[in-house]
Amino acid sequence: MRMDSDLAAWLKTIERCGLYRAPEQIMLQLSEAARTAGLKYYAVELTGCPDKRSVLAALARDLQLPEWFGFNWDALEEVLADLEPCVIVLHGLEDLGRKSPYDLALALDLFRSVVDEQRQSGRSMWVFVGMQADPSIPACSE
Repeated sequence: MRMDSDLAAWLKTIERCGLYRAPEQIMLQLSEAARTAGLKYYAVELTGCPDKRSVLAALARDLQLPEWFGFNWDALEEVLADLEPCVIVLHGLEDLGRKSPYDLALALDLFRSVVDEQRQSGRSMWVFVGMQADPSIPACSE
């Protein structure tokens, strides 16, 4: 999917919300674009997270999840659905993909599902991963 030249305007279009692969130059612009679009921005560092447990811990830390978060996929889905409109950038998924492709597939499906539900409810949620992620995820470009 090709982005308009104004990334912030693109992020304001709820109908386009989704899970996308993005090149590094777009990833670097997302923080400012999210703020301009009135969206909360989260950068999640998953480098060195080779398994479900470490991924969930990193997500809890970087998404500032509540203390009662249950550290399982169902609990993650529940708390993601409660987030305010936002842009989430997932950095470093490669380690999980190498060590636990099953958990990577589950995590991506979960993010895709939550984003779809949010979009259908008229709420903005965007999730971006690097270009090396699953090629079935739509790619965006400038």
